[in-house]
Order: sequence, then structure tokens, then C-alpha cells
Amino acid sequence: MEANNISNTEAKKELLDAISHAFNHGVSFLNSMALECAVELGISDAIKKHGNPMTLDELVTTLSIHPNKGESLRQLIRLLVHSNFYTTQVLVNGEEAYDLTINSQILLKDHPLSQAPLVALIRLNPLSNEPSSHSISLAKWFRKQDEGTHLYQGIMPNDSKLNESFNQAMASDSRMVGSLLMGSDEFNGLIQGVESLVDWILHNWSDESCIKVLKLCKEAIPSKDKGGKLLIIDMVVGVPSDNVKHSKSQYLANMHMMFLFGGKERNEQEWKSLFTKAGFSHYNILPILGSRSVIEVYPA
Repeated sequence: MEANNISNTEAKKELLDAISHAFNHGVSFLNSMALECAVELGISDAIKKHGNPMTLDELVTTLSIHPNKGESLRQLIRLLVHSNFYTTQVLVNGEEAYDLTINSQILLKDHPLSQAPLVALIRLNPLSNEPSSHSISLAKWFRKQDEGTHLYQGIMPNDSKLNESFNQAMASDSRMVGSLLMGSDEFNGLIQGVESLVDWILHNWSDESCIKVLKLCKEAIPSKDKGGKLLIIDMVVGVPSDNVKHSKSQYLANMHMMFLFGGKERNEQEWKSLFTKAGFSHYNILPILGSRSVIEVYPA
């Protein structure tokens, strides 16, 4: 496309859309910064405690925001409203007020399945909490032979605050997954008669490491005719295929695992390859956890 003389209306629209697309991706780190800020300030918790939608002035007072930053708080919430974390409504006196959505409710600190610890982990993670340096580090990572600093080995053992935050985030995620699965008739059918379960993690390891883990699993469980099977709760990229939000989560998680651990989120063919190399005969994918699935894997 020539940049000197763009007279075609459709061409102009495509160019302007492309500019916005590139800009949105370039500053998308502001989405996570805004969300982390909202959790740290306690915006959602304040609205819940108030019992009604809150005006900007009420939030400024309740959250001890500096008086000079009131308008800045409005700009922050405006972005979060656009991202469907809050809604706005006009009160009878004409003032604008903010209320919770289901997206902000699951970030309440007292929610039984609160995802707030996962958001807090973003701020403490030294490999991903500085957007500009993170971009540079990722480019350097691609040009280096080694896999870079592994979060488990090189950072967490020396950072007690990060270690605690990581454990809280993982516990929060486990509670959420466990609650959803225990309410699923499909999953309850899968574990009927199962006498023991061991928690294994795969997406943060390389293919070679995963094959080693899977082989050990195969050695530890009975044969299929005696009820032996492996249940994996993880992402299968492309499953489900009809939800844009779930797909986005999968591709972002894939980059996260790659950079932090040298791991990856796998599609069905990649999972199948691991199972075959580890000596399993067949599998079944149940897409019952949003962006994640439950995979039944059977030994020969």
C-alpha cells in the first residue's frame, strides 16, 4: 500500500484499523497494569462494602486517593469499564457511579474463588512486570542458546515474597478448578472408582521432560483393563474452537510458559505425540474448563 496518496475509502479504513491494531498491542501491558492497580487499591472491595454503585468522589475518599489524582482515577476506571470489569450508571442527581460485574466479583479478596492472587503475581514477577524491559528481554531470549532464567530454579528460591505470592496464586487457581470440576457430572464420572490421585504439572516443561513424567505415570498406574488411567487438566490449544476469549487465553499462556519456563501450551497433535512416545495407547479430550480441558489418557 502506497503511503503517499491513499484516496480509496476502504484502503484508508484498513490502514487506520491496522494503526489502531498495532497501537493496541504495543500498549496492551497497560491492561494488566490497570487491573493490578484496581486490585491493589481495592476498588472492587470498596464497592462491595458500600453496597451500592459508588461515585468517583466516594471512591477517592474511601480509597484514600490523593485529591490531585481524582481525575486520574476516573481515567483508570474508564479503561476498566471498557474491559468489562465495571459498569457505569447515572444516579438521579446526574452523577456517574460505578458498579461491579462478574469479572470484578471474582477479584474480590473475600470471594471463595478469588483470582486476585493471580493478578498480584503479575506485579511481583520480575520476568514479566516491567513491560518495556520484558520486551527487550524476550528479544534477547530468542537470540540466546540457553533457555534463560527458569522461574523455579533461578528466582523463586531467592525471593520469599514472590514465592509466597506464587503459592497463593496457584492455591487460588486450584480452588477454582476444583470447585468447577466437583460440580461437573462429566468429571465425577471420570474419577468414579479412582483410589488415588497425584498432582502433576506439564505445560511448564519441555517435551523431553514431559515424556519422562508421563513414562513415570505409566509405570505407576495399573493397566487399562484394571482401571488405570491418567487425567491431565491443561490447555489444548484450539479446543474449544468457538470461543475467542478462550483462544486468546491459550495463545497468551503459551507465550508465558515459553518465556518463564521454556514450556508451552500444546495443541491436540502435540499432546498425541507426547502420549505416543510415553507409551500410552489412546486419549479423550473433554473441553469442560473454558480455556482448559480434562484429558483422559489410557495405557495399553
